Amino acid sequence: MPLNFTKSIIINSREKSGLWVGIAGIFINGMIFVLELFASIMTGSTTLTADAFHNSVDAAASVITVVSFLFVGKPADRKHPFGFGRVEYLSSLFVGVIMIGIGVFFAKTSFLKILNPVVVRFSKVAFILMMISILLKLLCSYINLKYAQKFSSQTLTAASLDAMGDVLILSVASFSLLFTKMTGVPVDGPLGLLISGIIISSGFSVAKRAASSLIGKAPDPAIFNLISEAVLKAKYVVGFHDLVVHDYGPEKILASVHAEVPSNVPLLKVHEALFQTELGMQDQGVELVVHIDPVAAQTKWDHNRYNEAKQHHPAAFAGQQTMGR
Repeated sequence: MPLNFTKSIIINSREKSGLWVGIAGIFINGMIFVLELFASIMTGSTTLTADAFHNSVDAAASVITVVSFLFVGKPADRKHPFGFGRVEYLSSLFVGVIMIGIGVFFAKTSFLKILNPVVVRFSKVAFILMMISILLKLLCSYINLKYAQKFSSQTLTAASLDAMGDVLILSVASFSLLFTKMTGVPVDGPLGLLISGIIISSGFSVAKRAASSLIGKAPDPAIFNLISEAVLKAKYVVGFHDLVVHDYGPEKILASVHAEVPSNVPLLKVHEALFQTELGMQDQGVELVVHIDPVAAQTKWDHNRYNEAKQHHPAAFAGQQTMGR
């Protein structure tokens, strides 16, 4: 199967999965909003009211997820030659900011409830609705996490963490209803303050990771090792330097490297060997450009550089006996 066709299948699958997850998030969060709002009216719980509107914001965030994957799937154009992959990082940053905002709002609400405790009314119907909401949120978190791991998506990872934050909020609200019913002591405020801290921390983590990707973080060590071993496996290569990796979004990684080869090897042979390396890296989702650096042939310095590379990358030299092969 042609390489470009295979890569196109991967990207299209990623786009369609992201769209499906986003639409599912809109539906699930909209349903939870209705259930929680009804339960909050029955119990008088400000925690449930706050989280109900939090879920309305989550539904809006799911809309952003759909839009971001539509942008990610757009082909590169003259003004954006590297595509629109980083839009996903922007949407992930937005979700992180939303999580921080909801956490701060929930912390304020919980602190006011500590100062002015209010006993919430227990309702079996409301409690059942809360259990249904928890199950729906767990489903939402699982769906997002499953596809986040499959496609290395920061947006879906952020959505999964946000959904688990909602599970914590609902669990606290449910526990406070039962505890208050049995003891008459309102604990909604203190527990809510604790959970708000967890939500804010998760939001900062999501936002920081997205901002780091947008600014330009150091390459993933796994990507670095993948490229370095592929280059060192190429025929005639005795070393490399100046490996640079650019991340333009998921499935869009560009890299360049200077490969050191003995100067007495014909250029056409070297070019053919390294061209095969570039094609192999494309199959791994990396657009690699290799610059050929000729070095003095068969000298002690070359052998030292070769042995040093072999020591640090033994897997890349399996079955290789001589420097030039």
